[in-house]
Amino acid sequence: MPVGTASTYNGGRWDFSLETALAQGIHSVTAQATDPAGNRSVESPLRAFSVDSVAPGAPVVVTPAPGAVPSSWMECP
Repeated sequence: MPVGTASTYNGGRWDFSLETALAQGIHSVTAQATDPAGNRSVESPLRAFSVDSVAPGAPVVVTPAPGAVPSSWMECP
């Protein structure tokens, strides 16, 4: 299902923005070029990508115990 089009500029560069954000999860996309005469290229291979905008939880330090001093910190060269 097409979701939009983009025109090229500056020697073939292009960009595209969706009108609505993609949902969390795995998505797939293909691309196809059309020249000014209306000739279409073959469709690109399917590319999959993942949207994950949820930050992971903060890490929890479990060792060394609070207030403990590891012995390797005590050794001086």
